[in-house]
Amino acid sequence: MKNWINKQAMNRLLLAFVATTVCSLTALGLPTLAQAADSTLKMSFMAISDAHAPNDARIKSALNDAVLNNVNAVFLVGDLTDFADNASYQSLMNSMNAVTHPPAYYGMGNHDVRWTNESYATVRSRFLTYTGMQNHYYDTWINGYHFIMLGTDTIQKDQADYSAAELLWLKTKLAENADPNKPIFIFSHEPLSNTVPDSFLARYQPGYKKVNPNDEDPDGIIQDVELKNILSGYPQSVFVTGHTHYSVTTPGNYLKTAFGHMINDSSLKDDGYHPNAEGLIFNVYDDRVEINGRDFKNKSTIASWTIGGNVDTQIIPQSQMSATATSQESGDEAANVLDGNTATIWHTKWNLSNPLPQSITLNLGGNYNVNQLKMKPRQDGGTNGIITGYKVYTSTNGTTFSQVATGTWTNDASEKSVTFPTTAATHIRLEAMG
Repeated sequence: MKNWINKQAMNRLLLAFVATTVCSLTALGLPTLAQAADSTLKMSFMAISDAHAPNDARIKSALNDAVLNNVNAVFLVGDLTDFADNASYQSLMNSMNAVTHPPAYYGMGNHDVRWTNESYATVRSRFLTYTGMQNHYYDTWINGYHFIMLGTDTIQKDQADYSAAELLWLKTKLAENADPNKPIFIFSHEPLSNTVPDSFLARYQPGYKKVNPNDEDPDGIIQDVELKNILSGYPQSVFVTGHTHYSVTTPGNYLKTAFGHMINDSSLKDDGYHPNAEGLIFNVYDDRVEINGRDFKNKSTIASWTIGGNVDTQIIPQSQMSATATSQESGDEAANVLDGNTATIWHTKWNLSNPLPQSITLNLGGNYNVNQLKMKPRQDGGTNGIITGYKVYTSTNGTTFSQVATGTWTNDASEKSVTFPTTAATHIRLEAMG
């Protein structure tokens, strides 16, 4: 995000700022280690779901991005196919085999068992035959990190049904070499209720029943309460889900809960929710997990989060924001701050008709708890107009603003930041004072 502000003052300085970032900071995820953490990358992996094969081009685009980012493994979190038939599985594996990729681990979604008159035993066997998995739920260790894949035990239209035997197995596996300072990665096609976008709807709630023909069918996980109780003993767990098809840029895509970190990995299918195939890449360090939401067509990061270290950090995606300013020059409008291009700028009126203070306001595109703003000044080598004096305001309605910070920054091109008490906000305003 780039912003340039024109200052009408004695020396006619230009106030310029570039690449502003607003972060939502929440509670500790992985505890802070007592000694300096190893900053080297331990491993990385990709999580994708809802391939709905046949879907050749989008599956290949995801695998090419996995190779580009040198991940150690790829996890496909269910809905591998549309109809769970042989032709769909053959198409899936043809797409997978067309790209030399890291080891792949597969999970079952509702589309991998429904839309068929066959028995559960038959569709499960087909899943195992084509994917090479030993079971429909299983675990593995990669570079010292624990990965657990869950899978439905019965045919359901939209829900996952995790049997008592599977949940008992999960309890045992979670306890295996568990370290509270180390994440455990768990994959479930369907999300838990009240965690990620879509899961707050009535059909996901425990005990929901379809009463009338026009009611929505039940969704989510049948054993929602039981699973949350199990996970509550492992708050370091990272619970990765698909199913909803919501974009990774959707507000609330990541949520820290008492039973772990919940995150949606979007979908590969084109169904109107987002224009391109999306997924997640996890970079795992000794003290933190950095998660990047990826647009596979453009090979770009469109959202990012950090779990662990000192805080859990969510960087609010610029793609969902909008910007307005108290003054702008034609061609250098406030919207330029959100285009990701440091060559375009926001500039106030060149005729100096608008003296300081001047401000830019960002509509965050959702409700967030925010406590930090980062700002990068102009990067073209010039020092004229770098913002030194500032005020920051937040609002929950875009009309009434409250000041949360004021201060000064050094007069150079380094990235600036300001931290303030965590506050709920839908809008944030940066006002240039000098």
